[in-house]
Amino acid sequence: MSFCLKLLDVYFQIMSITFPEFQLESHTQCSYDHLQIHDGPSASSYMLGKYCGNTPPNNGQPINSTHHQLYFWFLSDTSVASDGFTVQWTSADPG
Repeated sequence: MSFCLKLLDVYFQIMSITFPEFQLESHTQCSYDHLQIHDGPSASSYMLGKYCGNTPPNNGQPINSTHHQLYFWFLSDTSVASDGFTVQWTSADPG
């Protein structure tokens, strides 16, 4: 198993993220390779979603934070190789 954790932090702003490329191992419950996105600074923050397969998170539509931090948790079981994903993000003042 491999884990990768990343915290995006844009002080005093909120974020909008999209995934122009997304290819992970498919599974109906995303039990193997998957990406979890949390609205806040840690895995205990509200989970916006758990994603796998070839459909981009939120069906390619932007995912918006309600805080200045987004926490990404990527898990791979290393048994199936895919191309992975690309994240694009923008930030703006809240409200």
